[in-house]
This record gives sequence, C-alpha cells and structure tokens, in this order.
Amino acid sequence: GVVQSTFWRDRLVATAGYREDRVAVTQFGYAADSIVGDKVDRDPAKATVTHVTARTQSVGAVYHVTGWLSLIGNRSSNVGVPPLARTVYPLGNLAPLSHGKGEDYGIGLDFLDGRLSARFVYFTASEQGRITSAGLGGAPGRNSRVMEAFASVLAGPGRPIAPTDWAAIYRAYTPPANAIASDFVSEGYEARITTNLTRNWRLVFNYSYTDSGRTNFATEMLDWYGLKPAGDGIHVVQGVRQDATGRFVVDPSAFTAGSAIAKWIELGNLHPQASLATLTTSNGITVAEEILTMVRAMNDDKLQNEQRWGLRPHKVSFFSAYDFTDGRLKGVSAGLGYRWRSANIIGRRANGSEITGR
Repeated sequence: GVVQSTFWRDRLVATAGYREDRVAVTQFGYAADSIVGDKVDRDPAKATVTHVTARTQSVGAVYHVTGWLSLIGNRSSNVGVPPLARTVYPLGNLAPLSHGKGEDYGIGLDFLDGRLSARFVYFTASEQGRITSAGLGGAPGRNSRVMEAFASVLAGPGRPIAPTDWAAIYRAYTPPANAIASDFVSEGYEARITTNLTRNWRLVFNYSYTDSGRTNFATEMLDWYGLKPAGDGIHVVQGVRQDATGRFVVDPSAFTAGSAIAKWIELGNLHPQASLATLTTSNGITVAEEILTMVRAMNDDKLQNEQRWGLRPHKVSFFSAYDFTDGRLKGVSAGLGYRWRSANIIGRRANGSEITGR
C-alpha cells in the first residue's frame, strides 16, 4: 500500500509505503532406501516448518521552503526473506531474516521559472545478514573429515567414547551449514543539474560519489570455530605453527573456549593417537594442518571481501538534447552525452594504499 498527501497549500508533499510478505518454508528429512540410498522423506510429521514475515516500510517528504528552495528527505527499512536453500552456523538452521535501511537527505533548487533546477543529496544504505555460499572455505567437508578422523581412534568398544555418545558429538560438530552472512554498507553524494537553455534545448549534468564495502564477513562461522580477530581489524589469529621437528602444532590460547576448535583440542587430548599434530584426516594431512588451512582460507576470504575492491567511487555524466518542433524535422530529437567513471579499485599495496585499474 502507498499513500501520498499534500499539506499547507502544497508546501509539504509526503508519501508512505508498506509491504508485507508471509512465507512458510517446509524442510523435509531423509529416509533410507535399500536401493537408492537416502531419499526425501515427505512425512509431514517429521518435517520442520518455518514461518517468516518480512516487512518493507518507507516514508518520504518534500518541503517547499520558498518558491526556489525545497528540502528533501526519504527513509526506508525492510526485512528480507532468506534464501530457502541456505543454512547457516551455528546449528545449520535456515538463515535469519536480513535487515536493510536506507536514507537520503538533500535540497532542491529551482530558478528562472524552472529553466534551471538542481538537486543535491546525501545518502546512506546498509544491509545486515546478506547470505552467500561463497567464502565457506570448504568448511562442511573439513568438519566431516576431522570428526571422522577422531571417530577412528576415539569412538567404539574399549575406546574413550561410546558409540551412542559419539553420535551426538558428531552431529553437534558437523552442522548442515552451507552459507555464511555478511553486512554491506554504503554512503555517498549525488548532484543533478538540469538547464533548459531554450524551450527545445536542455542540458543535464550528474555527479555522484559512493563509498561502499562489506563488513562482518562470516562472523557466525568465525565465532563457531572460535577464531579470534587480529589487530588489523580484518584478519583472524593464526593459531597453528610448525615446531622444530617440522610438525604442525596448535596453540589452544589462540581459540575461544567452548568453540568447535576448542572441542577438537579437547578430543585430541583424550588419547595419544588423537593428537592434532599426528592424527591424519582423509585429506592426507593432520588435523592441525586442517586448522592451518582453514585459517588461511578465512583470512584470504576476509581480505578479498572486506575491501573496496571493484568500487568506482566517482561518476560523472553530461547529456544534451534538442527537440525539433516545426519544419521537416518536427518530432525529431537529437542529442549527445558523455559519461566518465573513476578507475576501479583492484588491490592494496603493502603500505595500505589502494591500487586502481585503468
């Protein structure tokens, strides 16, 4: 629904909008079949149903202070329905609702009976909880490899953990997560100037500056593993190193207590064969190396995503058009335009300065 109203002899124009989406998501389980293996179990009693309500709201106003000056303001917020095939840490449930906000404020100018007009606006926008499958760094497979390696030496008769107890541990540390979340923020300025030189000839000039970037990349997954932030605000602490013999060893203090890696360290201390420095996964490397590789992958992904890479901050365009209203060319319009965008940001030097393309 949308409403628009005017007040005080049209000096104030106000709009408001509202939208609501209601979604029910049914997640079926799996059943074992002797011929085809796992298949979808469509028994409603075993399914999980999630009800989601997403709302979008917007308000805006233009106040004509004088005949040539106007104040402009708009604000919107929305709650987005999550992707239906994406599950996230820590439990492998459906992704939570994303939240977005946007605001813009500015002034409008109108001179010479409309022959010269301009609009200058400052804007901000943000999104919390954007879901993507990129950046997992092979986490689901790594979790399974590590837990299966532990099972081979810890679970079973005569071993530290009974099979029934191990089943619950295995489920807890191999959540069916296939996506991660991040936030995105942007802000900038826009200017638009329109000049009607004559009744038929007009010029339009646009300029904009935008600064945007992704933040809080994969925070839920990093917390689940217990990775601690490094001092630069982007990377996480690498808690694995090589000792004098060349073995990879894990520093327990580098990881948060109660996290997944803290649990791996605990399991590794239950039996000499379960040592993280010697226990080998199906990937042909030790559990300590699995952690080393994961932290490297996460640092690379965070570096790639929490930058302004790909952004073209400045944009300028100029257009002119002429309308023929009489003679043989009546009804014909002719024009030309020029558009320029600043070079895209493609990297960063060792001193922190950005590298641009052409």
